[in-house]
Amino acid sequence: MTNLKKVGLTALAGSLAATTFAQAGTVSVNGTAQMEYQTRKGPEFNANNSSSKDTFTSNISVTFSGSGELDNGFGVSYSNILSASGNWSANYVAIDMGDMGTVSMGQKSDLTGLSAYQDRVPNAGEQAWDESTTATEGKPDTAVMDMGGDQTLGYAVSANGFTLSTSMSFPADGVETSAVIAMDGLVDGLEIGAGAGNNQNADKTDDDLETYYIRYAVGPITVGAQQSTTEDDSANVDIERDAYGLSLAVNENLSVSYGISDTEFNDGGPDEENEGISASYTSGGMTVGLVHNTKDNTLGVADQNNETTELKLTFAF
Repeated sequence: MTNLKKVGLTALAGSLAATTFAQAGTVSVNGTAQMEYQTRKGPEFNANNSSSKDTFTSNISVTFSGSGELDNGFGVSYSNILSASGNWSANYVAIDMGDMGTVSMGQKSDLTGLSAYQDRVPNAGEQAWDESTTATEGKPDTAVMDMGGDQTLGYAVSANGFTLSTSMSFPADGVETSAVIAMDGLVDGLEIGAGAGNNQNADKTDDDLETYYIRYAVGPITVGAQQSTTEDDSANVDIERDAYGLSLAVNENLSVSYGISDTEFNDGGPDEENEGISASYTSGGMTVGLVHNTKDNTLGVADQNNETTELKLTFAF
């Protein structure tokens, strides 16, 4: 992405509680513009499985970010995204303390904790289970969900091939916490990790979340597997998802991937089975993406099958 504007951040010094920048910071403005064609087939979109729903979608976002260095060597960064609807979203502030780790706070909850590691299966576009149905309460489309859109405090630190990543937030009358330990220094190209946390429901009960994954990259090939579980305290709707994926970097511009997942709902229904292929081609600031996902027994309902194909053209500026 190309910086469109850079200005000094000397005025930020007064907002940092008597701590000043040793150097002037910078502010940059970046954006994306996307054009998308999508076709979706299944009973959720039409009572006749053979019929499809076609849509065109365009989307833009503009990201304002700033960074600077304090007198003590700590780095401070900030980001805020302006969406096509004119709303500000995904804001965060991060303090990089070097070997002591990074502290962050903001509405961008996928920086740390379970939300940052909810899907480590490689793909060239989207997860095999994504974009082929709408989640319903009690049976989410993912076995490990984002921790929510609340303001989140995060902390991450890495040392000797280990990374600890944690998060905490306060949704309505409750608290959500999570922690992940990832290891990538045991074998060259190998990464393994495990995490746990809780997600508060609308009825103020908690889901207990766990995830375990392994990922290995050798040359242009990356393979991965992940198991994620949700245990609901309020009802018999526990969920377990096993996901597997393989991606291939054909060259520096083109990547392709294949993935599958199986999601078990312990309410006695059949497993939801997902399969997906993705491809992306990048040239300069333009990316062309293709995704085709299928979902059988959607949300554990027999013969409720969905299919989604997406073609995206994205420009970065």
